[in-house]
Amino acid sequence: MRVSKSSSRGKAAPPPNKRRTFALAGRSAKLDGRINAYRSDIADIALADRVFAPYYAVPVVRETIADVADLHKSPSGDSELGSQLLQGETFAVLDSINGWSWGYATRDHYVGYVRNSALGGIAQPVPVAGDGDADIVSVAETLLDAPYLWGGRSAAGIDCSGLVQFALAAAGISAPRDSDLQLETLGSDIAEGDNLRRGDLIFFPDHVGIMTDAERLVHATRHWGKVVIEPLAGVVARIAAEHPVPVIGRRRIAR
Repeated sequence: MRVSKSSSRGKAAPPPNKRRTFALAGRSAKLDGRINAYRSDIADIALADRVFAPYYAVPVVRETIADVADLHKSPSGDSELGSQLLQGETFAVLDSINGWSWGYATRDHYVGYVRNSALGGIAQPVPVAGDGDADIVSVAETLLDAPYLWGGRSAAGIDCSGLVQFALAAAGISAPRDSDLQLETLGSDIAEGDNLRRGDLIFFPDHVGIMTDAERLVHATRHWGKVVIEPLAGVVARIAAEHPVPVIGRRRIAR
């Protein structure tokens, strides 16, 4: 539902399905559009105190009925794949246009467009479910040899941050969708000189993986085109050929 404000000056209020406009003044806050749903014509009502828009939408949460639903950057199957919704996950719809729904995944607030045909009826947001005792490395290893897919989140195709998010979710830990957001929010810094342990997260420029032990990394990598386990030293050497600082962060998740 779209809502807006106006000054009626004594006139009867228009019916609920009638759009109303209002003048806005001031400056919008600079927000990350990947996880904050706003466009030039409409914004999530939750952002009304930070973003100026002609209309604010109240989200309608719908359930994903497709096995895997692609979440695109634009309302086109040819546009960049930002993420995916898995069957049973929920999507907060803010607008619909030409067979596409625009909004955000309730799991991680990732914004994009999904085909209407992939969504079912109105539902309640699904919380991050998982076993708090689950071993994230063992979970990640269930996807060994799964093909690499930018934006993918399933065994049919997955990317590096999708693998980390998948593994952490199985342990009941909520994680952002992209690796830079994961670096900002997950775990605590591992002190320089401390030995790495199973389950530690290693961040590289635009990449992330999970340590299986003190020396090896499990990750979804474009280099091999799939989920693999390989020595961390080899990964660092490969990335160092293109980046002067190959490792940009090391995080430990408290369990």
